[in-house]
Amino acid sequence: MSSLTLAALLGVSGPAVAALNISATAAIDTGRLGEFVPIEFIVTNTDGFSRTGVQITMVYPANLVQAFEIYFDGDCPSTTCTEGETVTWTLGTVAADSAVSVTLPVFVSPGAADGATITFAPTVTDDTPDNDSASTSVIVDTNAAYDVGLAESRDPAIAGSQLTYRISYGYRADAAAVSLSTLRFPVPANTTFVSATGGGTLNAGNVDWVLGNLEPGDSGVREVTVQLDGSLNPADLVSASAELFANATPTENVISQANTVIGQAGGLALAVESNVNPSRPSELAHINLLVTNTDPFTQLGVTLEVYTPEDLEQIFETAFDGDCASTTCTAGETISFTLGDIPANGSVTVHIPPFVQNIATGGELISFLATVTDSLGRQARHTETLRVQTDTRYDLSIAENSDPATAGASLTYRLNFGYREDAGSVSNTLLRLPIPDNLTFSSATEGGSIVSGAVQWALGVLLPGDSGIREATFTLDGGLSAADVIAATAEISSVTDPGEAARAEASTVIAAQGGLQLAIENNPGPGRITELLNLDLTVSNTDVFPRFGVELIGIFPQDLTQLFETAFDGDCGSTTCTGGERVTFTLGQINAGQTVTLNMPPFIQNIATGGELINFFMTAQDDQGAQTRQLETVRVQSDSQYELTLHESSDPALAGTNLDYKLTYAYRIDAAAVSQSVLRMPLPDGTAFVSATGGGVLNAGAVEWQLGFLQPGDNGIREVTLALNGGLAAAAMVEANAEIFSTSLPIERARAEANTSIASTQPLSLAIETNPDAARLDELGELVFTVTNNDPFMRFGVELVGMFPQNYSQSFELYFDGDCGSTSCSTGETVTWQLGDIPAGDSKTVGMQVDVVPNQTGDALIPLFARATDDQGTQALRGDTMRIQPDTVYDVALNESADPATPGSTLVYDVTWGYRDDAAAVADTSLHLNLPDGVTFQSASDGGVLNGDAVEWGLGFLQPGNAGIRTATVTIDAGTSAGTVLEASADLHGGSTPDDGARAETNTVVRASAPLSLEITPVVFSAIDGRPIQSFIKVTNNDAFTRFGVTLQGRFPEHLTQYFESDPDFDGDCSSTSCTASERITWPVVDIPAGQSVTVSFAPSPSPTVDGRLINFLAWVEDDQGVQARAGESYPTGCIEELDVDCDGVAAGTDNCLVVPNTPQRDTDGDGFGNRCDADLNNDNIVDLNDLAIFRAAFLTTPADAAWNPDADLDGNDSVGLQDLAIVRQLFLLPPGPN
Repeated sequence: MSSLTLAALLGVSGPAVAALNISATAAIDTGRLGEFVPIEFIVTNTDGFSRTGVQITMVYPANLVQAFEIYFDGDCPSTTCTEGETVTWTLGTVAADSAVSVTLPVFVSPGAADGATITFAPTVTDDTPDNDSASTSVIVDTNAAYDVGLAESRDPAIAGSQLTYRISYGYRADAAAVSLSTLRFPVPANTTFVSATGGGTLNAGNVDWVLGNLEPGDSGVREVTVQLDGSLNPADLVSASAELFANATPTENVISQANTVIGQAGGLALAVESNVNPSRPSELAHINLLVTNTDPFTQLGVTLEVYTPEDLEQIFETAFDGDCASTTCTAGETISFTLGDIPANGSVTVHIPPFVQNIATGGELISFLATVTDSLGRQARHTETLRVQTDTRYDLSIAENSDPATAGASLTYRLNFGYREDAGSVSNTLLRLPIPDNLTFSSATEGGSIVSGAVQWALGVLLPGDSGIREATFTLDGGLSAADVIAATAEISSVTDPGEAARAEASTVIAAQGGLQLAIENNPGPGRITELLNLDLTVSNTDVFPRFGVELIGIFPQDLTQLFETAFDGDCGSTTCTGGERVTFTLGQINAGQTVTLNMPPFIQNIATGGELINFFMTAQDDQGAQTRQLETVRVQSDSQYELTLHESSDPALAGTNLDYKLTYAYRIDAAAVSQSVLRMPLPDGTAFVSATGGGVLNAGAVEWQLGFLQPGDNGIREVTLALNGGLAAAAMVEANAEIFSTSLPIERARAEANTSIASTQPLSLAIETNPDAARLDELGELVFTVTNNDPFMRFGVELVGMFPQNYSQSFELYFDGDCGSTSCSTGETVTWQLGDIPAGDSKTVGMQVDVVPNQTGDALIPLFARATDDQGTQALRGDTMRIQPDTVYDVALNESADPATPGSTLVYDVTWGYRDDAAAVADTSLHLNLPDGVTFQSASDGGVLNGDAVEWGLGFLQPGNAGIRTATVTIDAGTSAGTVLEASADLHGGSTPDDGARAETNTVVRASAPLSLEITPVVFSAIDGRPIQSFIKVTNNDAFTRFGVTLQGRFPEHLTQYFESDPDFDGDCSSTSCTASERITWPVVDIPAGQSVTVSFAPSPSPTVDGRLINFLAWVEDDQGVQARAGESYPTGCIEELDVDCDGVAAGTDNCLVVPNTPQRDTDGDGFGNRCDADLNNDNIVDLNDLAIFRAAFLTTPADAAWNPDADLDGNDSVGLQDLAIVRQLFLLPPGPN
């Protein structure tokens, strides 16, 4: 407890007499044994001339641990300062009307007696006889219960301006409960009270807060704003204090002091923000320090010093840019940042990432004292206090959409909140964002409204593990100057227990337009425990000149599994990244109007807690010190019910064009049924609504879909087309997001994000095919990536990089052309394809087959992300999603007649569909073929009609096992540019259950010519167990010269028995002596002369499977110049009676035995009737005695016999026997056929 009065603690207050003065303050006036107590001395020169030879001396008092000289700027007779020794600070020259501060970082001795007074009595002198002395004291209190910290919003401050004091308080967890407590702030001399938060009231010159009953471990924050007298002069001090005491025993108290220097306009300013406040023991804290130069000239040789508080784990220098006495920073050490020169109106942000020690006590305060100094000794100071709470319930973060921001522009704050899963339910929760100075409120999401100068959201009842996002948009005052700082603070608290709260801060610098911009795209949101995250980090140069030496630096958060450097382009201190380590991306030069996107794929650890927030702090900077900052927050939810992805059709996109978004949603199979669901996508800034599929309507600036009642396992796809504003500048960012939520429980929701950069040209583009969609567990899927060069010149050194997603089994490198970190690709690894040089208007297509893991039980969506980059750093990005549906009943596949195709040519789409035999009958089924832009519809089979941009077939009532094929013919527009990719898709679903369907995609490249073409001709179009599905694969050289080194490859489908390389009709090669599912088949390399073709045969046999399933075969060809062609074929399993009456796999329109199974279509006499239904051996159109006589002559012969007659071998077994005779008897006196 403290026996000192406030008056005894305060130093100089108010206008000072012209002289050299010193003040002394203790951050707190009581200290426990071994506790860190920083002491600050401020020397002020209120004369009109400089003071030279200035120094401070002080006798080092008793009851302190020795202080090491390397930890502060003072000097003792030896390398340490001990009791009775004189400590000297040599300040040199102190300019007129200025101040200099120094800090003494001391620890109370563990052997100090309870109640002992430790007095600090510094004296300041210069090279004249003038001197001044001050004194402050700390009382040793071995069982101090209270903690308090006082910090001003700005130091130095400007006379006549407002100054806000923040008072942090805590009641230690090892204390006993106290009945009533009061927090008191005497209004300092030469100031006038303006306002106070948290119910503070002015009473007899004091602002008092009645805190009520404090429980051990409680903590909180209060603020008070005062008006500084305009008569204060530079170098005057405003002395303030705050006291926390027990009402019943006022001597049970603690006091904190703060002396604020009055300065002149301009100079350096310092702001410090903390997120994760309060912090739990062992939690990673984030301290951001922002230094701004508000002068119209460069500030030279700027340094920043921060004293390391106690109860933090040692901080390794490799984790940040600070420097300590050794390679780690420990309690009491000075952390030094050499900031160098800061241009006029410029700013620099640095970051400290400490962990709170696991021995820290709830209710304890951890204070960071920071001082920034320029080469002339001018200073700015700030203190940030972190509260420790062992059982925090709330998590909160606040992030602005742009930092720096531009005066007069809009600024949006995003608030992420969480209510931890290990907390009890809370009856009512409020989320508040006080409107920062110089901002005007524009709008807020989710019903946020203005209450007492703050945007407020009533969140209602939060259950453990709940989380959410709210946003508020403001307009920045147009009169703000460059280097001004907007300080925002958000708080979430319980209405019934206001002490249960969390707080987050954001400091935003004002800057001129242009410069670097940073955007972070985070998916999924929220993330489940052990789930793979995808973070896309995009740095844009919005200037008209290049930016050199660009780096992107961040802190790897806590509660993520270690990330191997081989999985992404970042660099950490070792080969892996762990919590608290610094991650660095070296971007190099970014040209004017260019963007660069990088990816991070971390996993959430299994020890993470639902309701927890994981914060990514990232800074991009160039070699001139220009910076941009961004915070992205991942919400953790252990039982999320919804999943959602959002993908755009092009990134980058061109201003003035349309941009399509694909929204894929799912309601997890392990969730409970939900009454009503809504899918919502707000229109991003810079866009206008064009159209939406699935009944989407524009409502209050957002596209909405009423999804109705969702059952566990339901999923679906919706699409929206937006028009991009023609005035969007190159390197601008279109930031889109979408949400799906329950109308009855809005807190239950999922969110997805997509950031799209604007470019003036689109040199590279990327398209992705994902088939099948949806996929069953343990089912193979095919991922196809097409990279196109849209430029009129060659693009060199093109590389395609993707992230191997979660929920796929490992994929072996020998099955495809990509490269992973080892011989197989597993979740989270980077997959790289070296595409080499791509000619103008050409493209490269690569793919890989993947296997959905068989034991996946809950996840319903597999998001895919890929990035193409050339040797100039030009990029194209794309994403897609594969749905997982364990009980999917529909299958659909989409294949085109030519890939590549040419402008003006005809293109035929084959849509093959199946309804699985293990499903129930379904009514009102429809099939849709969604035509791409750039084609004109010509015709469709089976009554298909064009409706908008889709061809529709009503399939009606389907029985289990049904399957079919539909075709549509289109003409490619004659003016289509080479390199255009025609992206088509097909959907099959029941009319009463539109979200229980299947989708297939195909992307067709348009080229000026097609030097090579590939065609798959099936002998049978359906698959039945044991009957080979023979197909002929023909490669044609359409050029006027020989094509060399032509290689044909294909993917061996699933649902086939292994195919041995030794089969006499098979020339292909697999990785072993037989081909199995997902293996790559390679046929020998050949040279094909002009106008010639090469045909190979492929005849594997189906394995037992359910009818209505599809067997999909994909083949591709490439020559030694990289010219490619591609083809696909799909085989329904079972009999398709509508097309194949005899179920032999041969379509009725071409079957030479229409009602008798005759798969080989053997017709030895060439009369159009297959042998199996043609015993008319003399071809007189009737089977009679004459034919019987011919048959008798060949009876019991084989091809080796002279009397052999192949026409008499009706069953095709190379012998004429009793089985053939039985067929003759069946056909006797009948005409051949029918065919």
